Amino acid sequence: MRRALTLLRSLRARFLLAVGLLALVAMAAAVALVVGISAATRDIDTAAAAHRRVELLGALSARVSDYAVLLLQALAPAATAPQGGGADVAGTRLDSARVQVERAFVDLDGALRAEIDRTPDADGKTMVATRSIVLARMRARFQSLDRQVQPLVFGHAGDPAADAGRLRAMLDTFATSFAPLLAELIDEERRTSSLAQTETKSLRGRLTMLGVAAVCAVLLLAGFVYLGIVRPVATRAAAVARAVGDIGAGRFDTRLAIGGRDELSLLMLSVNRMASRLARREARVDADRARLTEIIEANTADLRAANRALEETDTARRRFFADVSHELRTPLTVILGEADVTLRAAQNPEPVYRAALTTIRQRGRRLRRRVEDLLRVARSESGQIELADADFDVARMVSEAVEDVSALARAAGVRLEATLPHSGCTAHGDADWLRQVVAGVLENAVRHSPPGGTVGVLARAGGDTIAVTVVDEGPGIAAEVLPHVFERFYRGGDSAERGLGYGIGLSLAKWIVDQHHGAVEIESPARPDGSQAGTGTDGAQSVSSGEAGLGARPPGTRVTLRLPAVRPADPSVMVMGGQA
Repeated sequence: MRRALTLLRSLRARFLLAVGLLALVAMAAAVALVVGISAATRDIDTAAAAHRRVELLGALSARVSDYAVLLLQALAPAATAPQGGGADVAGTRLDSARVQVERAFVDLDGALRAEIDRTPDADGKTMVATRSIVLARMRARFQSLDRQVQPLVFGHAGDPAADAGRLRAMLDTFATSFAPLLAELIDEERRTSSLAQTETKSLRGRLTMLGVAAVCAVLLLAGFVYLGIVRPVATRAAAVARAVGDIGAGRFDTRLAIGGRDELSLLMLSVNRMASRLARREARVDADRARLTEIIEANTADLRAANRALEETDTARRRFFADVSHELRTPLTVILGEADVTLRAAQNPEPVYRAALTTIRQRGRRLRRRVEDLLRVARSESGQIELADADFDVARMVSEAVEDVSALARAAGVRLEATLPHSGCTAHGDADWLRQVVAGVLENAVRHSPPGGTVGVLARAGGDTIAVTVVDEGPGIAAEVLPHVFERFYRGGDSAERGLGYGIGLSLAKWIVDQHHGAVEIESPARPDGSQAGTGTDGAQSVSSGEAGLGARPPGTRVTLRLPAVRPADPSVMVMGGQA
């Protein structure tokens, strides 16, 4: 007995009891619902089948009437025109009417057989079988009428008027015996449908009462479960939740008042024990935290140094990939442009192909040189680019740069005008890198020039300086963008919106020119007299004089590269290299 009381005090037993009662109510309601739905479905099917049979009886009546009308029409011409016009009517339409009547009988017979199979009780089967007997009698009367009228319709002897009279008498006799049977079947089917509808309404009332009773039972059971089980458990669970929240907030002196011997009481006891253990552990954690803080502070300096080294490495990596993308683009553009221009014609003579392949080979070799230089930069911890140290002809270097960009200019519909001296333009340094710089400036000028425009390039020596000037007919550089064009990755103004701009190219070009102790100047818009202020390599505003030989052209951008000239009597020696 004591064990049973202890079991009843258990929350598990209480919840199982509540769940069991709810399950019983739900099962009873489900069973009642299934039984009700089955009965309602059966009644609805009965009513629908009766209605369907009424429709079939109506169709049978209509088809029999059509058959009788056709019989009268078949004999009417024979009575007025003895030539035998009634036989023609009988041969074309009467057979079809007879088939329709027989089909109506077959449909009705099939519907009655289906009702017999569907009816579960023996009395219902007997009632439906009685209707089948009535239907068989109606079919027999129709077949008897059909046999009697055949000699009248298809025979050629006798008086047509007398035949018509006999036919009417036969039809009256048939109607006298057929109509009551038809009316009887229709009345039976209507009674069946009415009874099914009455049963459906009665069932609906019973189901409604059952549903109200089930709702009341569920409400009573829910009230019992809430007041006897849920509310006490919820109150104690809320106390446990508040205690756990206090413990989570660090108030380890929280304790719960335990009452009872159920599972929740055991949980409250466990919470109290947990609070005691956490209080003891907090003291140990505080001591460990103090020691950990000392260790972290000791290692923070090393971590910061490592982080700075990683940031510098990442910055060098991004710069290297940016330089690679820019430096490889121009040679590849020349190679592809040369191939496209050569292949554009259907047939070219062999010298054209040889010239194109020669150009592609030259650009391929220069591209390999750039790749090797960039790989050396990647392998170098200092990030330095080693520049060649030799005298070179600036005019020839500019001519090669113009040749590099010629394919791109032809594709863009831009004309290149080069004004180069025959001698006296000797500089010292890396001609290949400077050619790349001039080619990059020309490529920017071609991209920013409209189709049909002209890009001019002029190289001349003046005193101790050799100036290489490139002028385009593009929209120019906005005033607020001009001071920033030498900044790495800077893209601003309308050029950035159109996906154009100088980007990393001018930054790398400025670095190369600076290594040759030269300067880069940009003037935009470029006036013919050169009086517009521009931007020098140090970002300050500078003014350059007009460049003779370029002539008057629309406002655009003028880029001037200034390099120290080498005197024949006193060639200078430059030390190349520096931070990329």
